[in-house]
Amino acid sequence: MATTMLIYDDSSHTRQHQERLSAEVKNTLDVTRVCFVSAAEELIVASEQGVEILLMLLAKLEVAHIKVIRALQESRPCPLIVFAGDADPRLIKQLIDCGVSVVIHGVFDAARLPTLCAIANARFVAHRKLYDELQEARSRLADRKLLDRAKGLLMAHRKLSEPEAYALLRKQAMDKGLRLGVVAQQVIDTLELLELAVAEPKAFEHRKVSHLANGKPANY
Repeated sequence: MATTMLIYDDSSHTRQHQERLSAEVKNTLDVTRVCFVSAAEELIVASEQGVEILLMLLAKLEVAHIKVIRALQESRPCPLIVFAGDADPRLIKQLIDCGVSVVIHGVFDAARLPTLCAIANARFVAHRKLYDELQEARSRLADRKLLDRAKGLLMAHRKLSEPEAYALLRKQAMDKGLRLGVVAQQVIDTLELLELAVAEPKAFEHRKVSHLANGKPANY
């Protein structure tokens, strides 16, 4: 399997320097390709081409680097190792908060790469697992809030008990092959339109057109 390391080194962008650095990396690490970018901002675009690990070599860690790394980790997260010769401890903390796998306050040493890459990969996997679990928990909480709102509206409009309202929502979800949260949102949109139609007919017509443009809501 091909392994690619993407490197940004702010000390020099000459071909000779990059060839020397590439040789150092390949001599100490089992990578197939070593690619370089000449500007930190290019990391985001370059990482989309299929990169297994990123390496940033910085003379001084700046706020601008934090912004790029945060955007990078949000768009295309992957193991990231940062060497910073000069770094404010507060910026180092921000790097870690962004999900950077390894931060070394000091000069680059290629001999350390095998160990650092192993640590970076392990931390990245652990971080992604926690992130995915957090997102799943947030999704469940959001769905639960929608479900409670939809049950309340069904109980009011259809004179159903809470178990009956839940059973109706669950049946709709099973019939449509959708998450309960999605069906609950559809019910909320539909019943709120009905409430608006009674209270404010003109506002209802305007909102109805908007809803139909985004897909006709189900009838309950």
